[in-house]
Amino acid sequence: MNRGAVLPAAVAVLAAAYWLFADTVRFWTGAGAEAAAIRFSFWGGFDDLRMWERIIAGFERGRAGPRVRPEFLPISGYATKMQQQLAAGGAPDVMLYQDEPFAVVASQAFVDLSPAERDPELAAALADCYDSAVTSFRAAGVLRGAPFSGGNLLVYCNRRAFERAGRFHGRPVTLPADDWTLDEFIARCRALTFDEDGDGEIDQFGFLQPSWVYYQPLLWAHGAELLDAGRSGWRFVGPAAEAALEFYQRLRIDWRVTPAPAEFAGQNADTAFLAGRVAMCLNGPWLLPFLRETRLRDGFFVAPIPRGPGGRDTRATWDGLCIARTCTGPRRDRALEFVKYCLTPDAQRVVAEHERAIPARRSVADVWAAAAPQPAVRRFCGAMQTARLQPITPCWSAMDRALKRTFADVIADVPPRPTAAQAARDLAASPEIAGCFVPGR
Repeated sequence: MNRGAVLPAAVAVLAAAYWLFADTVRFWTGAGAEAAAIRFSFWGGFDDLRMWERIIAGFERGRAGPRVRPEFLPISGYATKMQQQLAAGGAPDVMLYQDEPFAVVASQAFVDLSPAERDPELAAALADCYDSAVTSFRAAGVLRGAPFSGGNLLVYCNRRAFERAGRFHGRPVTLPADDWTLDEFIARCRALTFDEDGDGEIDQFGFLQPSWVYYQPLLWAHGAELLDAGRSGWRFVGPAAEAALEFYQRLRIDWRVTPAPAEFAGQNADTAFLAGRVAMCLNGPWLLPFLRETRLRDGFFVAPIPRGPGGRDTRATWDGLCIARTCTGPRRDRALEFVKYCLTPDAQRVVAEHERAIPARRSVADVWAAAAPQPAVRRFCGAMQTARLQPITPCWSAMDRALKRTFADVIADVPPRPTAAQAARDLAASPEIAGCFVPGR
């Protein structure tokens, strides 16, 4: 072909290409791209948003196809909103889901990922995850979510509050040892609680009264269980259950080492700990980013769960990625691509770098813990090796309501309060528990 014919031929080829592909290009780069985007919902704070923006950018880099459109929501009411959207048929394609509400909707709402488990890449990723993480997202033995990140509970100690207590008593109040017991825990709580100015009002409390969900490690330390191994039988009855409830009650009523809500009015639990209003609290690795931005960033210590008759297990909790059953065809394929990417080492390292949670993949968590300058990171990662799963059940919402009511009743500000034995009996007989579980013995 001579030079004079090259230009017209090139123009003809370009014109043909435009005629063939212009609509496709406009679709994937204009309004069509937005319509075809994979909707992804998650909750959290600003740092969570930044983390997900990095992960989404990593996924889209070098991959053709629909983009991922983030839908960022606050944690308050998130599970309820997702359940409403699922019921209305308007759910996002991919959802970040906590393990507690997951079991309530999993079998009806989420895609069965079992066929995808045969994919070598996903199978290898799941094999590298903590066992409890994968177990959390199986419903009736079927994988309906991929674990993403999680955490456990340990005891945070405000070093300055310990020093303040030492000055008040004229003797050191030492930080907990790795092998401390429930008796030593209470002794420290009492030493850390005092009225500094003698006005009859406690200025510093030893411990922050946990919700029943956060109290589970101390419940287990007493040898108590909520459900049986099959999660169908109620087991929070008998001496161990009563001892766990009595301990919870005495923290507030007898020992007075935990504040009533009115005694830290204007503060939430995190700021009460930060300000030294309470010296110790049960919390997870998600508190670390908050503390890192405060004056307490180098002034806290993380201790293990105190040992009791039942041991000192901590509570594992996980967040996972689920695909809505309404997501079908090529959209489902793209959604699964994104879920798989979130378990790659690249994405899991982003989780570690933001220190909001423990990556689901053990290999990434181990490398992060070894390199982290903050000792708390190593403690949380190490505790995950033996952390126990809380009893996730399709009856979670009913169980949660009943337990919240019982734990609130035993520490009510105004008597009469039920005894621990009466509270345990009333709980077992409540409509929520009796209607969901086989009675315990």
